[in-house]
This record gives sequence, structure tokens and C-alpha cells, in this order.
Amino acid sequence: MHKVLRAILIVAFMGIGQVHGQKMQSKYWIYFTDKGPEMVTKSPAAYKSAGKRISDKALKRRAKVKSSTELLDEFDLPVYEGYLSTISERAKEIIVVSRWLNACSAFLSESDIALIEQLPFVKKVRSVHQLVVPPRESISNTALEKIAKIQEETMYDYGSSIDQITQINVHKLHNADIVGKGVLLGLLDSGFKYDKHPALIGLDIVAAYDFVFNDANTSNEDGDDPEQHDHGTQVLSVAAGFAPGQLIGPAFKSQILLAKTEDLRSETPAEEDYWVEGIEWMEAQGVDIASSSLGYSDFDDPFTDYSWSDLDGNTAIITKAAQIAVDKGVVVVTSAGNEGNKTWRYIAPPADARDAIAVGAVEKSGVRSSFSSVGSPFLSHIKPDVMAMGTGVTMVDPNSTGYTTANGTSFSAPLVAGVVAQMLGVHPELTPLQVIEALHSTASQAYSPDSLYGWGIVDAERAVTYWGPALGQIFHIEVESTNLATIAVGFLGGPEMDSTSLQIHWKLQSAPEFESEALAPMGMSQYVSPSVSLSEAELTMFYFTVQNKAGEITTFPSTAPEEIFGLDHNGRIDGYDELQLLPPNKTSSHYLYNPFPNPYIMTENTEIRFAFDLLSEAFVELTIYDVLGRRVAVVLPMKRFPTGKGAIDWTGFDEKGNRLASGVYFLVAKFRQLDGKVVIKKRKFILIK
Repeated sequence: MHKVLRAILIVAFMGIGQVHGQKMQSKYWIYFTDKGPEMVTKSPAAYKSAGKRISDKALKRRAKVKSSTELLDEFDLPVYEGYLSTISERAKEIIVVSRWLNACSAFLSESDIALIEQLPFVKKVRSVHQLVVPPRESISNTALEKIAKIQEETMYDYGSSIDQITQINVHKLHNADIVGKGVLLGLLDSGFKYDKHPALIGLDIVAAYDFVFNDANTSNEDGDDPEQHDHGTQVLSVAAGFAPGQLIGPAFKSQILLAKTEDLRSETPAEEDYWVEGIEWMEAQGVDIASSSLGYSDFDDPFTDYSWSDLDGNTAIITKAAQIAVDKGVVVVTSAGNEGNKTWRYIAPPADARDAIAVGAVEKSGVRSSFSSVGSPFLSHIKPDVMAMGTGVTMVDPNSTGYTTANGTSFSAPLVAGVVAQMLGVHPELTPLQVIEALHSTASQAYSPDSLYGWGIVDAERAVTYWGPALGQIFHIEVESTNLATIAVGFLGGPEMDSTSLQIHWKLQSAPEFESEALAPMGMSQYVSPSVSLSEAELTMFYFTVQNKAGEITTFPSTAPEEIFGLDHNGRIDGYDELQLLPPNKTSSHYLYNPFPNPYIMTENTEIRFAFDLLSEAFVELTIYDVLGRRVAVVLPMKRFPTGKGAIDWTGFDEKGNRLASGVYFLVAKFRQLDGKVVIKKRKFILIK
């Protein structure tokens, strides 16, 4: 029976179907009894050879959940070549070989099956679950509504994506510069077009692979369905897109792995063996999080396939593969499914995996989206796990440079995957089960989970501090003079932490002792140090400490004071970007950053910084206007700047030398290029006297 691929959206594809009764060659899994002769598989040489395929990053991640003697296991051993050779003599073509399942998939006739089942090393032969794409409702391509929500509480302008971000408190993590840096996030989906859209062109794509055509091109190519890469591109944008004023995802500083594992062509149904191959590849690359917005459900006659009772967390092949990945230290996030208001109703594999994070969908009001799949009564564990916005989610339009909205747990899942990336960015030591505990324990109905909402709507701020305080991943350095600088950093402490105890400890490399002093709050989870010493001859070494209410001390970095941060006389820190370590300009135009700090509290901050990024050499003019449109100050008269980042500080005085009154103001930047073209950018900020 042909399964329906729920590209887990209520959005989707028009009129692609499959003619009933059409005879198609069938694909099967062939499972083997073992990995080959014991003298081969049990030898140290076999494990040493297998280890060459596993990256150092993967081994380091596995070490969080396994002992040093268990980092490599039988799952890593290859399928015995002798078995594959024998199968290839009887099968038309071997498609996928799975180390984890100890199996291969191949096209077989009934006579082939009869012969293969008689082989002494064949354990069983089962059909590969074939899927076709259902019709889908239209996606909105109209201009997106600007949400009338106060922006002064956020460091970034989220545009119409603000609801999906603020509902789960991602903006509070962004305010503290927690952006998923250093985390490898993997997405398994229908395809990805990431090299054209302004919200995606700046992403750090480490590797991408098409498991359907076996090449590195995950966007549409000859033979693909016209909409092949649409869904995956949208999922990617929800998790990690970055286009201030339009769309910002939770984990826009993560590194990304992309696996195209689904085939939307009606004549060649999408199949689960590609998904298994994709997640095995990701795990070996060292992925920290594998997120999938695809599920397998809603089965049609006349073929026999999974039933409701098979949703037990142990039966579906991709469910098994998902659990193996978790057991190797990968956090697996998956959409719950869009069957809540249909006959199927229940979550779809691999969402039934015990330790995969199944994500349901809610509206921006927090009410469960009617389509969001519910937990199966055949499970011994509660599903879904958590919820995030899945109705009216803002994302890129994959076929233009614009934006659109769509519905589905396909888009609530990448929001949660992005939150997990933020968590692992500041707590890289967390295991998958610790991540799950944090999400469960801090969600909106943590004390009364059920089969509709699971543990409830995610709270990113509480989840990221569940296992301890979190230091931001971007330093803002202000070089005051040749021998002094201040260091601003984001920080989230959580309810058990005394944030007033946050201190910086610094010294020149040659100095015998550290100086220590508390950091001052700047608003929006940002804290600034006192002036620290600089030297052209040596680094300024520094680290941070904070104390909880029980008196226990946490250090940042955790290796302090043995291994700590080093600041040079130009304000650069090894491993971090220059010029205030500002987020990169990922647009296709000159860029004006959000003023920092915002709000600008004059009693706490002596100045506010206005920074910009030029794509080419240009003249820059910065002017401030009040809410009535009256000019109150020219911060920067027209001045020529080279390509790259620049900044200027302002102390809050108008053109007559008077301090401005508290209120809302607008910064207008005029960039006049050398060819005469003028680009205008605007930002809003709050001034408090």
C-alpha cells in the first residue's frame, strides 16, 4: 500500500497523485543476520577501518553519552561486502546500504524475493515504504502584515516573524547574543535552495548532499519535480534565516548540514531508505541536531503497511534510525504531523521514537492548531513532546527574494530545532536526554503533559538556563584609548542565579594577579565591564564568574582560570569577529545595525553606538528624527567610508547642545555610493533620561 508523505504541512502540492492499479517495480529492504564472518567483524582492524569514516566531531559528541571504549560499535561496521555481492547478482540494483540496519534496499521481483529469502545470511525481506505527495492548500504570497508589537524589547527587528519568535522567548536569547554559534544543525528534507535568497545567502552551509540523485546539489535539477526544493528551503529559513526587518530564525549563527532525502516525482515515490541514509551520513559528520519535517502516514489500499498499532516507537524503520542517532548523542527533532483533524489523527514516524523530540503546532494565541497530530495510544510515552507556532509562520518564498507564510508542524519543528541549537551553543556538554528534560521541564504545561500539547509551548529562556547560567556568544568591545577598553556581553542567569554577582576578572598577561569587578547591566540582558587595561605588547586575559543563590560559582569559560579569553590592543578576541563582533550583514544591500544598547538609558550608559556595514565604498550620513519627523541631531555629517563595517557613538545631545527628552526616536542612514545612487535605511530606538 502506498503511504502518503506528509511533507508535514497543511500547505502543499497541487494535484500530484498516483494512478491506482498502476504496476510499479517494488523496492525492498533486505536484512542480514550479521556483519559477516566473526573473524572479520570482531577484529580490531575492522573497527579501526570503520572509525576512519567517523569524524572527530562525531566521536567527541558520542563521548557525551558513551564510554571511551564504546565510541565505535557494530552499528559502525559496514555491511559485509560478500553479502552485498551475492544480492547484486539477484537484484536489479542496490539503492541504499545501511550500516545501522545491517540491510540494503533494492528493486526486486517476486521471484527475486523467493530466491533471496532462501540465502542463509538473509534475516528477512520487507518492503520499503513508498510515499506520494498529497494535494496541499495554497501558501499566502500576499504582502506580510507588519506586526504591531513593541520592538524596543528586542535587539533585532524581526519583521513579521516576531510572533513565532516571541511566543517561545527566542528574542530573549538573541538579546543575550545566544545565536547557536558553534553548533552543527542538520536538516533532512525535500531539497534546499540557499544561494539566492537574501535571508539564506550568508548561512554557514558546511555540507549538502542529494541522496536521491547522489550528488551535492540539493536544489532543483533535471528530472526533479518543480517544487522539489520548496519545502526544505522554507524549513531552513524558519530555523536559521537572517534578514532583519523581515525574518530571523533562532539559530542564524549555526553551521548547517543539508540532506535531500525525499523525491517528489509522482512516478518515483519518495522512500524512507533515503532518510535512513541521510541521518547516518549526518551522524558520521558530527551533527549535533538532526531535524526532520517529514513524516510517514495515512496509508492507502491495496498494499499492507504500518498500522496505528505500529506507532509504538519500535517498529517503523525511520523510527529505529532516529533512536539509534539519539543513542549516539544526536538530538533528533521531528514534526509531529498534520493529521490531527483527519482520519489518521496520530503522530507519524519518526515522531514516535522514544527520545526524538516530536513538535506539535499552535496558533499565535497559543491554542493548538487543529491539524496538529496527537499522541498514539499505542505508545508507552507521551507524544508530542512540545509545541511551537505552526499556523501563519513567516518564511522565505523559495522562488523569489520575498517572504510568505504557511501552516504545518513542518515549521514548528525547525523553530524548536533552532532553540536546541541555541541551548547547545552555550551548553555544549548537554546530552540529548538532558536537552529533552530541559524542554519538558520548562514548557507551558510541564506539570500536566497530555497527548494534545505534550509538555506545552517551549520557553527558550527557561530551557537554556535550566542546567545553569548562559553567557552570550558575541563580545562587544569598545576601545576607549590606546590602553583602555570595555567589554559588553550578554548573560542569562535564570531564577536561581544572582545576576548582580556577574564579575569580570582581568589582567595583562605579565601581571601576577587578576583584578575583579562587577559588570553593570545595560538592559536587554547585556552587561558591560569597567575599563580594562590594554597593551600593544601583550594580551589582556579575562574571564567571568557568577554565583547562584546557594553560593555556587560558575566560570566562563568553564576552563577558567587555566584557559581564558585573550583581548589584543585593537579590541580583537581570538576566535571572534572584529568591530564589536557584530552579526554579519546577510542582506544584498548596505546595512544599518540596530542601535546598541536599545533602549539607551542615559543614567546607565554614557553613549549609544550606531553601526553600519557597507557593501562598497560610500559616503555615510546619520541623522536622528523624533516621532513627528523633526530632525533633532546630525550624528554623522556626510563622510566617506571604505567597504566594510563602521560605527559612531552618540551621547544624546541635540543640535543645540541640549540632552534629548525621553522618548522614541528614529535613526536614518543615508548611504551615497560613488556612482551617485543613494540607499536609505532606518532604525528605531528608545531614549530614557
